[in-house]
Amino acid sequence: MRSPLKFLKILFAMAAVSFAIGVFLMVTLMNTRQTRIEADHLTDAEFALMAKDLRRIHDLGVFPPSPAERDAGALLNPFIATSAAPADEAAWWADAGIRDAVNAGWLVTDEALPEGELSLLAELLAYDHWEAASSGAYGRFVAANPMPLGLDAPLPELLPLVTLARLRLGEGLRAGDVLPALEETRHLARLVYADESLLGSMIAVKMLSLEREAFEAALAAGDVRASEWAPVSEADVEAMQRVVYGVTFVLRGGAGSDGYALLGELGVPIFSLCGAATETAMDVVIRRAILHEPAPFEPSYEHLDALVMSAIGDERCRVPEARKTLGDGYDRERILDQMFSVESGERELLVPYVRSWIYATLFEVITLGNPYRDI
Repeated sequence: MRSPLKFLKILFAMAAVSFAIGVFLMVTLMNTRQTRIEADHLTDAEFALMAKDLRRIHDLGVFPPSPAERDAGALLNPFIATSAAPADEAAWWADAGIRDAVNAGWLVTDEALPEGELSLLAELLAYDHWEAASSGAYGRFVAANPMPLGLDAPLPELLPLVTLARLRLGEGLRAGDVLPALEETRHLARLVYADESLLGSMIAVKMLSLEREAFEAALAAGDVRASEWAPVSEADVEAMQRVVYGVTFVLRGGAGSDGYALLGELGVPIFSLCGAATETAMDVVIRRAILHEPAPFEPSYEHLDALVMSAIGDERCRVPEARKTLGDGYDRERILDQMFSVESGERELLVPYVRSWIYATLFEVITLGNPYRDI
């Protein structure tokens, strides 16, 4: 009969071999997945296309830098609901029924539009930027929470502002006086863009498309001359849409570890940088939570954290929610509780190597893909 000590040594040896084989297989699988991810990265030619788009957007001058001295939140925030709380003041143009009616017929000038007060848009011309987090329902949430960015965090509801833009443009078309409506819509787009969220950037670009549609309708009706307004072309809107996703893609490593630095070398402001920084701040939070104290041979994502933190620290970005969330407010346990139920035993999966696989799977889901591939 073998001695218990020798038997234990054999068991430990077998366990060590099994562990080593498991680590080797997991590392191999991770490397294979990383190779697949990197295959989607921007090629030199694709990066050159994005650089061309960025210069093109800068030359348009549609979204000039703002001194950020007059926050439109004083006027706008009372009307902004969040996904968890109603607005302080109900806006008639935020009603779902109004939205559906306006979306369907705002350009059809022989049909009536819902009527209501739209002077807010003219009043907003006195403001040079907007910060949804400065007051109102969303502002109170941000002020009260150390981590205002989170998996369950409410967001300001911006889509009613698209309805507001359509209403004002439709009103201008029906009155045969579209130029003030174009000016007010362009300014609203700038304010929404200045709120520094990915959704805000997307909606701001959408408003430029609505503005162009209204201008073309007024031009066809003979209510405006071509020289009286410079709409943003469909091709320029498409360039902006690519960049909104492209800059976010770069901050997620889509152009390698030096992608952000390469953007900075272009010598023009990076369109939608602040919105991309806010969006990818949660990437850093998730990595900190899941990949806490990485084990030997686990993949490192420090270069991605550095990309995002560089963008958040850019002097042109306020990004108060991101700065607060990644500062003293960071709470690992809170994030883990949101992602992995203790009762279900999911938290037990966060062991070395397995957690890397979990994160890599999640990362592939949240990465929106290379917007310059196959264009």
